[in-house]
Amino acid sequence: MKSALVTLLVVGLTAGTSLSGAPPARAFAAEETASEYSVFYSPPERLEALLWAIVDCYPVRDLAEAKERFLAAGGAEWDHWQNGWTKDIDEMGLRPDEGKLAALEAEFGDMPEYWQARCFFEWADTRESNVGYLERACDVAPDDPASMYFLADAKRALAESIMEDVEDPFAEQLKRRQVMRDAAEVMVSCAEREPQNAFYFYEAAFIIRKLGEYERVTELLRLGNSAPVNENVQLFPESYIVRNLREIRERDDGSGKFRLLAFALMYTPLPEYIERRHMIKEYQVMVSVSGDVELLNVPYVFACRYGQQQYSKTIQQLVAVVLVGLIADMPGEIGAISLDRDTLYWLSDIGSLRGAVRGLVLGSTVWREFLRDEGYTDILPVKSDVFEMTPEDIWEQSTSWWEAQLMEYLYLGPQTARQFRILGMYRYHDDGTITRGADRYP
Repeated sequence: MKSALVTLLVVGLTAGTSLSGAPPARAFAAEETASEYSVFYSPPERLEALLWAIVDCYPVRDLAEAKERFLAAGGAEWDHWQNGWTKDIDEMGLRPDEGKLAALEAEFGDMPEYWQARCFFEWADTRESNVGYLERACDVAPDDPASMYFLADAKRALAESIMEDVEDPFAEQLKRRQVMRDAAEVMVSCAEREPQNAFYFYEAAFIIRKLGEYERVTELLRLGNSAPVNENVQLFPESYIVRNLREIRERDDGSGKFRLLAFALMYTPLPEYIERRHMIKEYQVMVSVSGDVELLNVPYVFACRYGQQQYSKTIQQLVAVVLVGLIADMPGEIGAISLDRDTLYWLSDIGSLRGAVRGLVLGSTVWREFLRDEGYTDILPVKSDVFEMTPEDIWEQSTSWWEAQLMEYLYLGPQTARQFRILGMYRYHDDGTITRGADRYP
């Protein structure tokens, strides 16, 4: 049964999301500016209408009723939250009503973002359901690169999950590799359709890296490094919310129900740090064997841009700091670093800039703790140990999530991105030297 399902997945990836018969990729003109780019397929007015229709699907009148339900269910059952917190969540009114959400199809079913939202709010978290919703998204918008990407990644994740316990490891590994290859090719197609955005090139590189095809990985990273746009792409409504935090808060009708979206957004997946780290470490092996130190500039620029990627979580910037540090240490580890004064100075400067990023992130945490401790409850009340949090703490943290995100995306994010832009000006050379661009603040 598993083998048959995997075979169907392979065929589905190849036939269902291939470029055969699909509209041609949108050409990228050099004069096209980043300001004209949008990750969305549908027009802004329909995206806004869809978001507020989703908010109306919450089964409570207002935030006060939601809090009453939340605290009533939080007593004896609270230990369940600490182990995943899925029990009684329907009764708490913290998720959109499934029937109401399904009924929105009549008005919004022609939008790929609607089907992305159905996938996003699939609380049962069944990968089969995720694939089904994303297939519908691609049906209504076959030329939408975001939906293509999400579907390819969902099929890859489903294939990998059902191969965890197999009877014929060798045969199943071959099938798994084929599914991964098909997913990677679809992601490459997404990048070809939207060459403005580095995100698609980088995501395709991460998957192809698992196949060991490092010439293609390098090519994709190079293309991503030169793309004029560098935006993280998420499922709707997360993609829309993080781009319109202030506007959404200001357009509230007084009920405050929009804040309940935070209970879904707070627990979205984090970047696969180990996979990114492995990719960088493998470049060290290639450089050591080939002696081509300048090859390090490809993953180095990627790491710096990864830290600048708009609408990504702070954790991604911390991952980028680690990746930059790995690359900075590589020339010394393989004996390919010059001891000239300028190179040593630039190495020290790279370390200082990395420390600045860590300091900004740590400083924001301390700042939020100060605001919490001094009674400023409109800002996220951070606690260091989740197991010490009461139901009231969790409620305050979740419903004030909006203000914390304003800080993260509108203040902290641009500050850390500035440090990564400076870091991205350094280059490694085969003679063991390091140089920096003329303009320190590009």
